[in-house]
Amino acid sequence: MASHLSSQPHPEEKANFISRLTFSWVSPFIASGYEGNMSNDTLWPVAKVDSSSTIKSNIDDAIARLRAKGDQLPAPHRILWEAYGTHFIFTGFLKLINDVLVFANPILMQKLLKYLKDPTVSNINTGLCIAGLFFLCSTVQSLVMNQYFHRVLRTGIWFRSAQIVSLYRKSLHLSNSTQLRPEFHKGRLVTMMSNDAQRLQDCAFFLHLIWSSPMQFVVACVLLYIQLGWPSLLGVFLMAVLVPVNNRVMARMFKYSRQRSGHADERVKGIDECLQGIRIVKVMAWEHLFSEKLFDLRGKEIECLRKQQNLRLASFTIINLTPIVVAGIIFTLYALLGRELTAEIIFPSLALLSIVRFPLIMMPALQSSLSDTWISLKRIQAYLDCDDRTEYLERLTEAEEGEGLAAVIEKGTFHWYEGQTADGQVVTEKGQPLKWYRKAMRRLGSIRRLGRKGPAPDGKPAEKEDFRIVEKVVLQDINIRIRKGQLTFIVGETGSGKSSLLAALMGQIERSDPGCRVANVGDVAYVAQEAWIMNTTLRNNVTFQKEYDRKKYNRILDICQLRADIQQLAAGDQTEIGEKGINLSGGQKQRVALARALYADCELYLMDDPLSAVDAHVGKALFEGCICAGMKHCTRILVTHQVQFLEKADHIILVANKGIAFSGTYPELVVSGLMETLKHDAPPLPEALPEADPNPGIVVSVDDTDLSADEVDASQDDDEELIADTDRQETSHKKTKKKGRSKKKSKKEDKKTLIDQGDAELDLDGDYDDDDDDGRLSVASMDPEGMRLSIELAGERPSAEVRKDREKKDQGKLMSTETTKEGRVAGTVYASYIRAGGGFLVFAFLIIVNLTFETFKVGGDVWLSIWSAPPVCESGAPPNATAVPLTATEVPLNTTAHCESALGLGDGGYIGIYVSIVVLCGVFQFLRGYTLFAIIRSASSSLHANMLHSVLKAPMWFFDTTPHGRILNRFTKDIDSIDNTLPQSVNFAFNMIFSTFSALVIIIASQPVVIVVILALGWVYIRILKYFIVAFRDAKRLDSVNKSPIFAHYSETLNGLGTITAYNGAAAFEKGNEERLDLNIRSNFAFLACQRWLSVRLEFMCNILVAALALCAVLLKLVLHSQQSLGNVGLSIVYAVNLTSQLGFLIRQIADVEAQMNGVERVLEYTTDLPAERMLEYTDRDPAPPGDWPQKGCVTFAGVDLRYQRHLPLVLKEVSFAAEGGTKVGLVGRTGSGKSTTLLALFRLVEAEAGQILIDGVDIQRLRLEDVRSKLTIIPQDPLLFQGTIRSNLDPFDQFTDAMIWSALKQSNMHDRIADEPMKLEAPVAEGGGNFSVGQRQLLCLTRAILKDAKILCLDEATASVDRETDRLIQQTIRDTFSKCTILTIAHRLQTIADYDKIVVMDAGHVGEAGSPRELLEKKGLFYAMAQELGEEQYQKLENIAYGLTTAVPSPLTASPLGPPDSAYEDQEE
Repeated sequence: MASHLSSQPHPEEKANFISRLTFSWVSPFIASGYEGNMSNDTLWPVAKVDSSSTIKSNIDDAIARLRAKGDQLPAPHRILWEAYGTHFIFTGFLKLINDVLVFANPILMQKLLKYLKDPTVSNINTGLCIAGLFFLCSTVQSLVMNQYFHRVLRTGIWFRSAQIVSLYRKSLHLSNSTQLRPEFHKGRLVTMMSNDAQRLQDCAFFLHLIWSSPMQFVVACVLLYIQLGWPSLLGVFLMAVLVPVNNRVMARMFKYSRQRSGHADERVKGIDECLQGIRIVKVMAWEHLFSEKLFDLRGKEIECLRKQQNLRLASFTIINLTPIVVAGIIFTLYALLGRELTAEIIFPSLALLSIVRFPLIMMPALQSSLSDTWISLKRIQAYLDCDDRTEYLERLTEAEEGEGLAAVIEKGTFHWYEGQTADGQVVTEKGQPLKWYRKAMRRLGSIRRLGRKGPAPDGKPAEKEDFRIVEKVVLQDINIRIRKGQLTFIVGETGSGKSSLLAALMGQIERSDPGCRVANVGDVAYVAQEAWIMNTTLRNNVTFQKEYDRKKYNRILDICQLRADIQQLAAGDQTEIGEKGINLSGGQKQRVALARALYADCELYLMDDPLSAVDAHVGKALFEGCICAGMKHCTRILVTHQVQFLEKADHIILVANKGIAFSGTYPELVVSGLMETLKHDAPPLPEALPEADPNPGIVVSVDDTDLSADEVDASQDDDEELIADTDRQETSHKKTKKKGRSKKKSKKEDKKTLIDQGDAELDLDGDYDDDDDDGRLSVASMDPEGMRLSIELAGERPSAEVRKDREKKDQGKLMSTETTKEGRVAGTVYASYIRAGGGFLVFAFLIIVNLTFETFKVGGDVWLSIWSAPPVCESGAPPNATAVPLTATEVPLNTTAHCESALGLGDGGYIGIYVSIVVLCGVFQFLRGYTLFAIIRSASSSLHANMLHSVLKAPMWFFDTTPHGRILNRFTKDIDSIDNTLPQSVNFAFNMIFSTFSALVIIIASQPVVIVVILALGWVYIRILKYFIVAFRDAKRLDSVNKSPIFAHYSETLNGLGTITAYNGAAAFEKGNEERLDLNIRSNFAFLACQRWLSVRLEFMCNILVAALALCAVLLKLVLHSQQSLGNVGLSIVYAVNLTSQLGFLIRQIADVEAQMNGVERVLEYTTDLPAERMLEYTDRDPAPPGDWPQKGCVTFAGVDLRYQRHLPLVLKEVSFAAEGGTKVGLVGRTGSGKSTTLLALFRLVEAEAGQILIDGVDIQRLRLEDVRSKLTIIPQDPLLFQGTIRSNLDPFDQFTDAMIWSALKQSNMHDRIADEPMKLEAPVAEGGGNFSVGQRQLLCLTRAILKDAKILCLDEATASVDRETDRLIQQTIRDTFSKCTILTIAHRLQTIADYDKIVVMDAGHVGEAGSPRELLEKKGLFYAMAQELGEEQYQKLENIAYGLTTAVPSPLTASPLGPPDSAYEDQEE
């Protein structure tokens, strides 16, 4: 979202020196946040130096300079240093100044205490000068430190942005085959952009500590030696010993951290798979099985977290107690040597030990950050060093174009990558050792113990762990020349390499022979087999980065059969299309993809079987109107199984056995004898389009001259009404934006859902619509008239004046918008978190332990103050004191023989009590940390379990209207925040709260006169706190929310990389990434600037307090002549100096805890606010069904009414029909008729409002969902496989033996294909099943259904997207294996169900008619009308099947001269 301030300069750029120094230029932003106006629109425009375009330019210049120096593949860290090294050195200079000024306070403290102790001093100017220097040095240090932080954190933003820009740009130029490498799967790439890039930003803060921390440590130790002499050396030695001990502890902690990360990766992968296949999970009743698996992984993660936190606690205990223990040892030795412990010795030393404590704290964090960052840099470098996609793709030469060529492949041999067993070590695709890969693949579940339940089919056990990545050749010796203007068909068996040939023409597959040449005209449009649809409006999906041309756009709507659809949408072509086209059917997505290709107006069109997902008559209309007419002046290459169109081809290429089996014309193909093999039982082709489609658009072309004047005029009027409204909507949307903030209520996500009320297809891979595709876009709800489709997602209208213009667009919105919570985090969130952690009693115990620890910690310092008090002699007066020399060697021995301490204790007594206090302090330090971490672990575990349970029980409409990434974000970022960040924030907040409170108590008790100053500063502090925390909290939320679009856009880009690169859309998408990155930079920069604004002001207040304490001590001595304890003065100044950093840190930690509690708030939102599917418990009145239910599989619908939500109209109305046990029933009807909704009702994915659904006489609405769904099984239209292995996809929860799995594979005709895999059942399955063709994935889903062995089988047009042979195999297996099952089939190809026992014709949510196919044909009703639309020839075939004269199952092929298909490898993208 562009800011309305984007044209204005950044406020920092026009600020004066004082404003920059004090960050006063941030004040208007803080004020805006306090007034409740915090939003993306109020963020500052991105500064020029921070913009992604500037960062990209800097990186490119740095790379060029490094390459000029001879480094052709510069590492990321070298690039960053070359680009930003000078700036980083300057920040180091600021850090040096800060570190020098850190030591001013101990030196000035010693000077002040010496001044106050000397009774001969009467010059007040010296005291005032010391007090003034306290204020001056502290203020300068504060200003310098905040400038350092501002610049170094800004550098971190540059580091992160540079990696995001580089990773995104690299992905746009990377071949698809490289993405198949397991170390670069899509999830890993998104993780690299999110986590690895963030580590670079975090590391920027630590880099200067590499030299700064040792320097501070050494200087502090030198000053301690000057102050205390050789006893300090023992303390330094102890610190030196404890540092490696602590490092050892931290190393173990990092080990458990890595283990926890591995378990977390497995858990997230499992959740991701579950969400990706949530429909499969629900209809297969796998929720509890996934829950058990995820709970087990979470348990392992929590156990590692427990060990990690215990070690971290040990480390913190060592770090926090080291200065106390060292102080005790040093002072004890100092006293035992007979030297006098005085205030001017103790308190400067304590200040120096406090300085020493900082490097000790930061060194482990530095080590961790550097280690993690180095790993991230290496991972990023490995990706950036991969070969680009464009290495071998060339542009045709002028001579070739002159010959009329459009594309050429010469001597082409191409391969993908896949895993395979090997005799030796695990290797990469380049043959290099890759020992870590086996471990990584095991963790991903891709390698298990082979043959664990039995041997492979041949009786030989497979080898267990030998695995390697190998080149798998898919095309060999390819030589093709495609001529301009021709229509070229690519045909062949499933898995023969047709899609790979298209990928080769685009340069998106690896070539095996460097001598291979691939060239094309360069202007390419691509239609993928699985259409890529963006999460944006329908118009944007069609125009796809092209300038909107109304006339051209409307012609294309006609050509691609989309006009009628858009006319019936409430928002017109501004209807939002969900993620992955979730609210479009498969055929609709393909038509949008064809429209996109046609709108691109390219020279070369590559189409990968776009007609398989549409009905026959729609397919004919698209072929003749779009492919033949609309693209007639262009070169077209069409991969298809629709061999009935072959005679229209100018050129035909037959792919088989990794090569070209035939290349020629249609007559030559007929003469060759191969035609009959291809044409055998081809899908029916309608002889004429149905009358219901008055505008097929057959003779329309993109060129204006191809459209008659009458046609243009006829469509223009419709265009005005259809498109003009959406143009106005775009303008009006920018004019009005509702602002405001509610302090107590949060904005709720819009839960209203866009669902196809007429026929929400049971598409288990993301489509929730019907696939009839008769030309209507079934993306929404039916209005009360019944057949008209509309979008029923009404959003809040911001104002009356734009209400009319916005109404349609609001209704067209599908995905719910993620909004930020406003105001303070509710107290109920904290209460819920405490209850999840063990309850309020446990929390009260934690408070008591913290109070006790703080008492002992402060008590130790107070005891030192008492110890430092001068002894009382027999005369009742303290001994004469002399000025304490600077060097310990000159310190006189304590010769006061007849003096004793004020408490009458000797040095031994003081030492004994001090040691006891230190021991008790250590005990309670560990106890409080252990208690806190135990509470937080319990809360985290409980919150995750409750959220997982709630999400898995959510209804399907929630998943359809909520982006997948948003749900996953709750289980990744938010849970990780609760596990890692929140514990540290809470721990530090507790420390700071009690430390600040105790410091104030000590200061007031030591110097009561400063209470007036403290009250005044306290009032200002509270005002600043109230003023700041609102802006800080909202800025943090904006920063969090604005990260998601970057990763969502990147994920969408990776999914559509083939389409984007084919359309040369890389530049536009890269610009889109930069716009999203700039928005995130703006919010992140604002968040960091707010912290600096606060820090300067709070530290200035504390500097005033320190100066006031020093000034009061001077005035009490010289003006009021009041006696005061030097111990009290020193103690108060030490605590006041510490308070300088504590107050700022405290307010940041309080704000950070509240910001981190946003993660808890978001998790609770998905725990308590989510709707749930109906849950039932069995009672005597509603008992559980018998264990063998159902025995027959009778399905009865009795008067079923159903609506998707209460405010929406009915989509099923009085639906009644029966399917007897063991019968086959077909469900047919037009788009929106309700056939898919009927299956949804059967699986109870949507609950019926009235009526009954009975299975064997049992009302399923009285049963638990698990009991119902576990007795049903389904074979979906779009097959879904999980990443893992063959076994994990067929038997994810180890329920079946190997013999049972192999038997099922044999029945589904996949036995030989899997047996040919070297790893058999453990053969890897790529993400989304990408290493199997669509047909093979469908057969594996059939295998899954066979293993489930349910009495009722549902098919949702399971053969719509497969070739003829796969269709035959599936149909034959269904009739043989499921002969005794009840079968319910949604069918678009009427011939496939013409031999069924019953046909149910759905019409506008009613049962229009039902009966056997023969009865319905004789009745000449709805079914007869649908059959007539097929044309006379196809109608006759259907009638013959219905009357039993022929069979509906295609006969097996005779021996093909092409030979058997290659079973060792199937095409990656078929």
